[in-house]
Amino acid sequence: MSFASEVKYEIVKNELGDICCIRAELAGMVGAGAVITPGKLRFKTEKGVVAQRFFQLIKRLYNFEPESAMTDGGLFDVVVTGDNVLKILRDLKMATTPIRIQNEIIRNECCNASIVKGAFLGGGSVSNPVKGYHAEITTPRFALSKDLSEILNKYEIYPKQIVRNGNHVLYIKESEQIENFLALIGAHNNMMEFLNVKIEKDMRNTTNRRSNCEAANLIKAAQAGAEQRNAIIKVKTMVGFDSLSPELLELAVMRLNHSDFSLSEIAARLGVSKSCINHRMRKLLSIAKGLEEN
Repeated sequence: MSFASEVKYEIVKNELGDICCIRAELAGMVGAGAVITPGKLRFKTEKGVVAQRFFQLIKRLYNFEPESAMTDGGLFDVVVTGDNVLKILRDLKMATTPIRIQNEIIRNECCNASIVKGAFLGGGSVSNPVKGYHAEITTPRFALSKDLSEILNKYEIYPKQIVRNGNHVLYIKESEQIENFLALIGAHNNMMEFLNVKIEKDMRNTTNRRSNCEAANLIKAAQAGAEQRNAIIKVKTMVGFDSLSPELLELAVMRLNHSDFSLSEIAARLGVSKSCINHRMRKLLSIAKGLEEN
């Protein structure tokens, strides 16, 4: 089962809320996923539990059972016909052109979450966080997509919008906003799973970055050590160590004997500060450079 399927399965298993929330959830499903033609309202989905939810909401609100069947393509098809179509659309405040979300349907805080949940069931998807961060709601209705976006903004979720195959797609890429989205629609278990995967990925990325940084530092230190050894050998060859002060001689010998040591390690061995060793090494490099120029 895909992660999106698990999310939908979880939220339809939650108990139905108050009548206002049932109405809002159905409005979301109709707005995002239903095809409306004169005298017919059709809702198709590849998820049996989602079709069952649509059927259940209609039966609970209007006390009749819509027609349901399986298409040749393996989709679940729930159909309302006749006068019941206008009855439902009027009750959901969707008997308008363009179809959009009216304030009467989302007058309570709980109804805002319910209509987003319905829209996700009707036209939503979310990627497995192992593969990437992406959640979206698709609807053929531009005005309704704008209304959904405004509702999501109330919960600090800021989807972007594109048109894909003639449909309007609200999508979210930021992981924290997807977490908020999953919590909003009642997918708390999957939200925790999403968070656990994200933490694991972040830890792995941090470890990789640290390893890469340490490797880069080792290479840099090795290159600096080689440069310093070459300079010291040049001083020894051209003028000898007798020309050096005791402090510089001590450092030169230490560097030649321990080419793999960092300057911090050399400072610790000699019992002085790193800044002191840096200063002395700059003097040795300066002497070597002067000999090369002369």
